[in-house]
Amino acid sequence: MHKASFFHPLNPQNSSIPSEFTFPFHYKPHALVLEAAEKIEHFLKADSYYNHDFWNNDGKMFGVLIVENKQKQLGFLAAYSGMIGGKNDGPFFVPSIYHRWEKDGFFKQGEKLLNEWNNEVKVLELERKEIQQQVDEGLKKLELDLQDFKQNQKEKKLLRKKRRVESPDDDRLHYLLDRESHREHFRLKDFKVELEDKKSKILEPLRQLDKQIQELKDKRRATSADLQKRLFESYIVHNANNESTSVYDLFPDMPPAGTGDCCAPKLLNYAYQNELKPIAIGEFWWGKSPKLEIRKHKHYYPACKSKCEPLLGFMLQGLQVEKNPLKNLIEAEKDIEIIHEDDHLIVVNKPAHLLSVKGKHTKDCVELRIRKLYPDLEGPVIVHRLDFSTSGILLLTKTKEAYVKLQEQFIKRKVHKKYRALLEGVPTNNEGEIILPLRVDLDNRPQQMVCYEHGLNAHTKYRVLDKNEMRALVEFIPITGRTHQLRMHASHVDGLNCPIVGDELYGTAHKRLHLQALEIDFEHPITRKKMKYKLEPEFELFLD
Repeated sequence: MHKASFFHPLNPQNSSIPSEFTFPFHYKPHALVLEAAEKIEHFLKADSYYNHDFWNNDGKMFGVLIVENKQKQLGFLAAYSGMIGGKNDGPFFVPSIYHRWEKDGFFKQGEKLLNEWNNEVKVLELERKEIQQQVDEGLKKLELDLQDFKQNQKEKKLLRKKRRVESPDDDRLHYLLDRESHREHFRLKDFKVELEDKKSKILEPLRQLDKQIQELKDKRRATSADLQKRLFESYIVHNANNESTSVYDLFPDMPPAGTGDCCAPKLLNYAYQNELKPIAIGEFWWGKSPKLEIRKHKHYYPACKSKCEPLLGFMLQGLQVEKNPLKNLIEAEKDIEIIHEDDHLIVVNKPAHLLSVKGKHTKDCVELRIRKLYPDLEGPVIVHRLDFSTSGILLLTKTKEAYVKLQEQFIKRKVHKKYRALLEGVPTNNEGEIILPLRVDLDNRPQQMVCYEHGLNAHTKYRVLDKNEMRALVEFIPITGRTHQLRMHASHVDGLNCPIVGDELYGTAHKRLHLQALEIDFEHPITRKKMKYKLEPEFELFLD
């Protein structure tokens, strides 16, 4: 496929060219990106090469990069993450950074070897199950033999005791009985030694097989690690300063699987290699929503953190990139309203875009502000947390005793909270419950994902307060308190399938996340008096 076929001209009518490149981890797609995305959609609807059903099979993340060529002509590049239907090289979309799937390439050959070892391990593990059954039967027989031997000895002991009682004055008999008792004691010890020897012989085939399986697994692990290292050393990425490096060298440890195969790195690398100037970027989901993470048809999403953040940190060097809008929000001063305080407790109204506790890159937070106001606070302060983007009621304590007792109420679910959220879309039912287990997405922290195998139970009740054709105002009552629980339960296809307005992680970015911790009631940790606080709602049902 000729390289020029991947550059698709654009003739925008009213769209201005942005002066700075998109900050890829938090953005609103530029009009040029939206225009180019429509052309990708037309291609997908008419496609006969990839021939992939995005609705009955998996959906896919697609990327758009607006570029300018040396003749100052505006155009776009398109890409998709990973592969489509086993294909990663075809028309319309830029090729992979490294063609790992070449038939005679080292990666394909290495994978073939790993698959052979996987099959060997599977065969040996099936064989192990059969041997384990034989071993279990053999060990069970030995255990029964030992029980029979001990029972026989017990009966002999009772008989000796009886004879001693019947002949209390027969010293000769007592002497012989003592000798017999002594012999039986050593017979038991010898029998146990004999059983241990038999047990060892029974277990030996299992030990040999386990050794063989472990050696194969160790060889497979070492080969896999070496294969991954060679692979990521083969992924050579570039930046706008005409510099290049391998993906492997950009990570302190082994890069996560799939690094370099996302849309953004593919697009930027192709642009740099073909003297195309990057102008703006965007990534959107096309097709069926996955069951684990939040991905919705035609919604735009930021680049992932674990795979793309280190890559793009290098690849964007030399470009004038927009500032992180979240950083501007973090740096802005936000007042905290104290709505109650006594000798043990502080209740505050946390504004949106302020952390509850200090973050990895940001120290300013509710806890720090409160400690500055009350420098003599004892022990922990923050009893529970609200997301950076969530506003509303937050409880803090002044003493260790109050903290421990209030924590106990949270653990026993005696603290009751109500949240108000504005949803993008209207739930099918006016009230109900959502139970979806959650865990962190290891490849994209801090985002969460639904996981029935390793996720923690997450339970939310909801009630629609008001609605129109496009949005709904909802009351959430969280029964559990998992990270991003309400945001996930609102957005997920098996939840309400309606993201909260302004949710940049699971929906579409807006001025703010429309989620407010509106009400809380609990028992005062010291006086045991019932406490209840409710804020004025910060938003109602609206259209903009």
